[in-house]
Amino acid sequence: MHDGPDDTDPAVALLLRKGPPPPATGITLDLVCHDGAIVCGLAAQAPDSTFWAVDVDRAARDMTRRRAAEAALDNVAVVAPEAVPEAERFDAIYCRVPESLADPDLDRLLQTWLARLVPHEENPLSRSYREGSRGPHGGRAFLVLERRRAVALQRRLQRDGFLTERFASNRRHRVLVVAGTLTSAREVSETGGPM
Repeated sequence: MHDGPDDTDPAVALLLRKGPPPPATGITLDLVCHDGAIVCGLAAQAPDSTFWAVDVDRAARDMTRRRAAEAALDNVAVVAPEAVPEAERFDAIYCRVPESLADPDLDRLLQTWLARLVPHEENPLSRSYREGSRGPHGGRAFLVLERRRAVALQRRLQRDGFLTERFASNRRHRVLVVAGTLTSAREVSETGGPM
């Protein structure tokens, strides 16, 4: 069973309401696109950007395609994960983490796709970058999931060397902002995090 969100999903609402707008130009990924609510909401804001929507679930991809077609969004490509060209790099990644996805599977998924963010030359989590999804030197990912699980995920990402911090939250959910590995895992561990 695919536990994708619909228009009433509070996690999706939080991400679309509190998360930053997508880059006006560039390449954005909706990772695990569910029913297309996130990618279509973002793509309508940035008609000059390219959006990839990926999901292993064929039914989810079909729903997303229909939603994009109904909204006349010609800047959205909906594909299986393996269909994204290996050389593609992303200015922004958005993800509503599936509740049914086990932590080891989630970690493998994120390790694969976070490595494909446009790399950074300096700390991309600087407060001055918070108004947009892409800082001047690279891409960032915005992950929304249940609060308790988000705390543990943030620790694991920092342990693995990913710059990660809390971006927004409500009573049940939290948005994490993540960037590529600017520092080593040892440096992150010794400092207790990048911020």
